[in-house]
Amino acid sequence: MPIYAALVERWASAGRAVPGRYDREWAELVNCPAWPERVRSAARPAATPTPLNRP
Repeated sequence: MPIYAALVERWASAGRAVPGRYDREWAELVNCPAWPERVRSAARPAATPTPLNRP
C-alpha cells in the first residue's frame, strides 16, 4: 500500500479528485437537477431567411 498512499498524497496535494475522499465539485454536479426549470440556450440567434429570387 505504500505506492497507493504516495499516489493519494500526490493527487491530493495537486488538487485532484481522490477515490474515497470528498470532492466538492463532484458533489455540486451530482446534486444539481438533471433538467433545470430554466435552460439557457447557447444556440445561435435565428437567422433571417433569404428571400428566393424567382423570375
